[in-house]
Amino acid sequence: MDQNKQGEAAEGGNIGHPAHGKNQEEQSNPMIAPTNPPKKKSLEEQLNDFWAAQREEAKMTTNFKTHSLPLSRIKKIIKTDKDVKMISAETPVVFAKACEMFIKELTIRAWANTEARKGKILSQRDLVSAISQTASFDFLDDIMPKDAGLPRTSIASTENAYLNMPPQQNVAGLPYDAPTMAFPNLNHHAPN
Repeated sequence: MDQNKQGEAAEGGNIGHPAHGKNQEEQSNPMIAPTNPPKKKSLEEQLNDFWAAQREEAKMTTNFKTHSLPLSRIKKIIKTDKDVKMISAETPVVFAKACEMFIKELTIRAWANTEARKGKILSQRDLVSAISQTASFDFLDDIMPKDAGLPRTSIASTENAYLNMPPQQNVAGLPYDAPTMAFPNLNHHAPN
């Protein structure tokens, strides 16, 4: 029986698998990386794809009851304007979708900055850079910290390392409200 399996393997390749060559084996094996990775898209291509997908999603949307942002919070934000007296039912829904698209576009632009600096984590510096590079985001310049775009320098050295030390917690010692009678004076030579 073992000899029969060995004979089939020698004649037809692997048992149960057609012998079509190494190429098919590489294609069917998910553990083997493709030799030609997909080309990275430029920021403009990514944004064009994003807005095309948003247009398609808007055309296809029929369920307006699920939202990624809380409508009650959006209503509160709208009502902070003293000129607004009443809010129609559609306004928070449209506003929520607009906020969602705004957040997604800002994230795409910030992620492009992350990749440009060969980073793996989206940071505040990337957001500040995305805001400063896009004219339509100029209204955010006032609320973004000015120093967030600059790389932070460490002042830690042997001379001033104490500046970066965390505050001490759970230090053994007397509590502030401890009665003095409970702790006798161990210094017998001190004047009373």
